[in-house]
Order: sequence, then structure tokens, then C-alpha cells
Amino acid sequence: DEVGDMSASLQVKLLRVLQEGAFMPVGGTKTSHVDVRVIAATNRDLDVRVGREEFRFDLLTRLRRLRIRVPPLRERLEDVPLLATRFASARAGRPVSLHRQLAFALLEHAWPGNVRELDAVMERAVVLSGGERQLRFDPSLLATVPVREAPRGRRASPVVFAGVRPTPLELGTLLRNQGGNVTHLARELGVARHTLYRWLKEADIALDDFR
Repeated sequence: DEVGDMSASLQVKLLRVLQEGAFMPVGGTKTSHVDVRVIAATNRDLDVRVGREEFRFDLLTRLRRLRIRVPPLRERLEDVPLLATRFASARAGRPVSLHRQLAFALLEHAWPGNVRELDAVMERAVVLSGGERQLRFDPSLLATVPVREAPRGRRASPVVFAGVRPTPLELGTLLRNQGGNVTHLARELGVARHTLYRWLKEADIALDDFR
């Protein structure tokens, strides 16, 4: 993890492992041989570091046989509810769920610390839950997390639970994200179109305002 922060001496040792499959164990006197596949991660621009002579080009070439870019959490908001539930369940030691207000708040915030920060927030949520199986929103959870600026062309979307009626605010947001398409939104919500039409009418939402 964070291979871009490796010292020059450690880079040399890792390069030897990758090139020769050999290394000297700590305290050892004989070379050990290994046949492993190395997965390295970094949030730094290694090409820039190579240009500054802070990272070895030959090591970067070895590591970059297959390159996978993992977008920051703010660019893959659809993963937030799933990750949040998983982190919270792991911290609680049992399955837990997110209250809709909490799930919506998580989607409306930036995550400069990415998944580590989300994990920390969910740990606090579990502590504040008092043992309840559904975690509720508490303003202190996100007090230090800035509200995100949505990437151009994307809007935050409330978490959808099949068959569960959204609040009027959430319903309007969901409808806007679907471009006013009732059929698509009904499918997303897991309800019949006539049910969705009734919800829209009761929420005093005019379809023409979203088309």
C-alpha cells in the first residue's frame, strides 16, 4: 500500500524481488526465493515522482504491467451505501442497516479521506447507535466532512430501497436524476407506475417541471 512513499533503499529491494524473485530476510544470512504476484497501490502520480528522481523508473515499469485506476469515492457514489453498510456491520459485529436520512447525508458529502474516512464515520455511527440495528443520522457524524461538489453532469441521488416510499424531497431528486422518466423511476423504486403517480400527486410534484 502507498508504494509511492517508499524510500529509495526499499525501492531497490522491491525491484530485486520483482526482477530476480529473491530477497534477504531480516536477520538472515542466506537469500530466499519467492514466486509471488505483487499488487501495489498508490494515490500519488508516480510519473511525476520519476521525473523528480524520487521514484525509480525501472521499478515503475515492473509494477505497471497491469494498471487499474480506482476512482475516488466521490466519483462512485453508488458504492457509498454498500460500503457504509459493510463497514458498519463489521464494526457492530452483526448486520445493521442505514436509516434513509443517514444514507442520504452520506451521499451529499465529499470524502477526501476516501474509504478510510467512510469507515471512521461508520464506526462513530455504530458507537452512537446505542446497539440499535438501524443506524440513524447524527449531525456530529459528518461535522468535519465538507459537503461535496457533484462532478459535472452528475447529481447525488438518494439511496433507493425497493418498495419503500421516498420523502417528497427525495422523490423530486430521484425524478430529476431520471429526467422526469416515470417508467425508469418506478423500476428503480420497485413499484408499479400507478403507485408512483399517486406518490407524485400526493407530494404535489408536477412532472412537467422535470422534463
